[in-house]
Amino acid sequence: MMIKWAVGVVFTLTCASVIPRCEGAPTPVYQWSAVETFAAGRWAFHRYPVPLLPTSPGQSWTMNLFLKADEIPTETTIVGGFGDTLDSTGTQRYIIFYHGAVGFWSSNTDCLTDATIERKKWEMVTVTYDGATISVYKNAKLVKSAPIVLKEAEPVVNLGTEGPWGQPSLYRGRIAKFAIWSACLQAPEIDDLYQSQPADNPPAPRRAPKKKTK
Repeated sequence: MMIKWAVGVVFTLTCASVIPRCEGAPTPVYQWSAVETFAAGRWAFHRYPVPLLPTSPGQSWTMNLFLKADEIPTETTIVGGFGDTLDSTGTQRYIIFYHGAVGFWSSNTDCLTDATIERKKWEMVTVTYDGATISVYKNAKLVKSAPIVLKEAEPVVNLGTEGPWGQPSLYRGRIAKFAIWSACLQAPEIDDLYQSQPADNPPAPRRAPKKKTK
């Protein structure tokens, strides 16, 4: 197993928390429960190989993450996902920005939407695949579905990496609670995930009152 870190990347981990699991829902095959901050550099997070990833062409899966963007990319920009990042049709599963809106990219087998997000605000993006149809959700609301045929994917997870498009467009902001399931989660399960938004400023612990001295 390999973790790759780039020179110049600002990478912070805070507010670690458990990704919720509603009753009857499957357990994620991969999860990163911390909050990651991406500021600069070529890679922010790269893990290979990742066992049990749903990489087969007809296999169902779900990806979910929270993001808080410092900037809204105008160029095509990868947020996170799995598979290679080459221009090879159907071998990728990535949440991306495309012209400022979130969507799904798999190199010419995409599901692009017009769902934009707000800067510096936590938003949740979910992508599901039932073996035939990709569905993209924003904040637990379905925004678009499309029939898509996928190919075998590499067992690699990338967050904040660059794509094959030739321009240096990299995600700037925070990513939290990234997880992958080898099942197509349903609307109630996705809504449960949305109830677990990251807390930027958890309340400080209360201090015991000072004893009065005579």
